[in-house]
Amino acid sequence: MHVLITILVDNNAIGPNLKSEHGLSMFIEVDGRAMLFDTGQSDLLIHNASALGIDLTRTEAIALSHGHYDHVGGLLPVLEIIPKPCPVYAHPDVFNGRYSYSTGKPRKAGCMFTVDDLERAGAILHLDRESREIFPGVFTTGEIPRVTDFEDVGGKFYLDSEGTNPDLIRDDQSIVIDSAEGLILLCGCCHSGVVNTILHAKKLFPDSSVTEVIGGLHLKNASSDRMDKTIEKLGEFGVTMVKGLHCTGERQSQLLSASFPSHTISDGNVLNPTQVNLEG
Repeated sequence: MHVLITILVDNNAIGPNLKSEHGLSMFIEVDGRAMLFDTGQSDLLIHNASALGIDLTRTEAIALSHGHYDHVGGLLPVLEIIPKPCPVYAHPDVFNGRYSYSTGKPRKAGCMFTVDDLERAGAILHLDRESREIFPGVFTTGEIPRVTDFEDVGGKFYLDSEGTNPDLIRDDQSIVIDSAEGLILLCGCCHSGVVNTILHAKKLFPDSSVTEVIGGLHLKNASSDRMDKTIEKLGEFGVTMVKGLHCTGERQSQLLSASFPSHTISDGNVLNPTQVNLEG
């Protein structure tokens, strides 16, 4: 299996022709087939794909990690340039109205498109709480059980503007690539917690171990205790590479790098290198 993962959108970008925004999008190629995981906050992924020489019209499927604006904002623009109907995989709660209180005031944080908007643009929606296979060897995790006592959603998120109904972000899901060398875990924001996510992946694939973790881990607000326990568990699981992006946090990425000095290639929220090339 040949896997090529290109980071199209991240919080920061290095390169004369690349732009950045608060968001995440990955272009995933597995044995010649192509899909998108998340679409960033805007149509920026189209610009960066062009700058990187990536033809987004090859996209055969799109998977969404959850319904926050910085992961679904480019969905409608990219659907409009894909020349044929495109399957879109997400959790049923992806269209929930939701708010962030990160600044102390309510701010709309949910998907800005309706089902009708997306279907008119060619989306074939697959809304499911369970794991789904997208391509041979490429799966969504589906809804992730919360079983650890030290992980939380990573911020102040609510389903109402008054801040009375906490949003547990049940639609959070990741991508698992089942390679011969182990499971590659791709995370959008990992609001479920990376340890919970790996535990769920191990249940889905009991004969395999997660070896690589790439994406947003939402650890920027994590306590020292949570970081210590996360690093300890990653070591126990046998993870050999961590590439933290987007919401992982610079200090937290540095801690991960110090804990996995031979394997961790994250240097904070930086779009450099843009590609991870894996064989397995």
